[in-house]
Amino acid sequence: MMTPPAPQWAAQPQPATTPTTTPTEPVASPGDPAATLGRAVGFLLRGNWAGAILVAAATVGTAGVLSTILTLVWKPKDFGLDNTLTVIATLLANSFGADALATSEMKRAHGSVTIGAWPLTVTIMTLTVAVLVWRRINRRNTSALQALTDAARTGLVAALPVTAFSIVFRSDNGDLGPSWAGDFADEFFRVTWGASALSAFIMTFVTVTVVLAASVVMRKDWLPARVSRLHDWVAPPLAGFAAMTIALPVAGLIGVLAILLVGDSQYTDTSTLNTDEWMSLVASAVTYLGNAGLALVSLGTMGKLGVSGSYHASWGGRHPSDSYDVSHGLHWFTSTWGEPGLWIAVVVTPLWLALGATVAIRRARRIRETALAHQQYADQYPGHFTPQPTSAVSPVYLVSALAAWVATLLVTAPMLAHLAAGHGNVSLHGDLGFLFYESGRATVTASGTLGPVGFASTTVLITMYGAVIALLVALVFGALTTQQLRQRATAFAASAQEYPGPQAPHTARQPYVPPTRGEAPSMYGQPSGAPATPPPYPPATTDHGPRA
Repeated sequence: MMTPPAPQWAAQPQPATTPTTTPTEPVASPGDPAATLGRAVGFLLRGNWAGAILVAAATVGTAGVLSTILTLVWKPKDFGLDNTLTVIATLLANSFGADALATSEMKRAHGSVTIGAWPLTVTIMTLTVAVLVWRRINRRNTSALQALTDAARTGLVAALPVTAFSIVFRSDNGDLGPSWAGDFADEFFRVTWGASALSAFIMTFVTVTVVLAASVVMRKDWLPARVSRLHDWVAPPLAGFAAMTIALPVAGLIGVLAILLVGDSQYTDTSTLNTDEWMSLVASAVTYLGNAGLALVSLGTMGKLGVSGSYHASWGGRHPSDSYDVSHGLHWFTSTWGEPGLWIAVVVTPLWLALGATVAIRRARRIRETALAHQQYADQYPGHFTPQPTSAVSPVYLVSALAAWVATLLVTAPMLAHLAAGHGNVSLHGDLGFLFYESGRATVTASGTLGPVGFASTTVLITMYGAVIALLVALVFGALTTQQLRQRATAFAASAQEYPGPQAPHTARQPYVPPTRGEAPSMYGQPSGAPATPPPYPPATTDHGPRA
């Protein structure tokens, strides 16, 4: 009898095979430094490079256009194309914080001079454009980490052309034209000048990256939940600081007009200027209007402006050194210097601070309204919506935000003063007989600062004025009321009277008190049933509760 064939769906026997292995790459352990570095580099390389290039182009392009316009207005007659291009490249690099560098090779000596002076008008306009374009391109971004890396990419891309311009465009003082600039020309004392390439790369990268990274915390939806509270406390002070910075050129314009229209001292007499010199003066004033604005604000807080620095020399076995500080306040500039128009500083300064406080509290109020709306929605529909952690629902949030703005003045005020001031360093080496009237090797180093002088002028006074202005702004916007101020003042006075402070312990021996009938006397004469001394008020506590 024949066996029926097996169904086609039945499992068929498979021939025995020898297992084979395929070579695989070794897998790095999570703690391997090489693997961690590789992942970090890969994360940095993968990103929105097209957006970074576009933002960098807008940033450098804005600075370049402004630098070109100002240089063409400023340049003297027959200044030369090479000198003009060098000034444009130097001003472009200065707008990001790079130093101007001048070197001189003499017959038997070498010298170098570095000058750092931020043209704040150009800087403010350039960085404003950078932030607006960057936020527009990254509007769909949802990750703060990705936004920070995009900011670093943009800073890197922006630094490359600025550095290239600093390397290519350099000039000397061989031929500066027949105008006032020709006084600096010398065929025997040749000076090569331009922007420092190293400083241009570092400062452009740092400036653009830091400014764009600071704008990340202004978007709460970009921040992870565990650090979302940071936005509540950082966004209002940053908004106020940005408004104050943008307003500096306006304050500087008011100060310059006050000098030109009111009074005419021997130091600011413009009656003898020709058309070429007037154009140079106007271009210089526009370029540094932001710097002049902070100088006016410093005078308005009763601070001082001046020159400070030091020098050190070494020649012929001698090593002299000295420091100097020549600074004056508002009264000297309006009386001795002969510019009474500068009294406008006492009006501009509180308005400038009030602008920062107003923007800060308006931003804080908007944050609070959003937080309250989210909290109300979450209460109405529990389980459907979980708001981000926030501190803005607190009743004292607006006052706390203003207090945070005042606290940030301790950092932002000296930073602005440093940016607005001019800084210089001089280094000379070699045979400096033309200085010391004797031959021999010598070394001279010197440094100086022109602008707001002293910790009080740059930090303390502005912060004190800011605290007073913040209190007034809080009253205007209803964050505080006069009744609340009176209640708190009354409560503080009452607490000071009720608790006069720690008292010296009484160590004198207690007088003898005869014991009552049925009680044994204690060792100090008090009845054994009475406490020796009353407990302190409030009761002293330990880690586990009130001390017995």
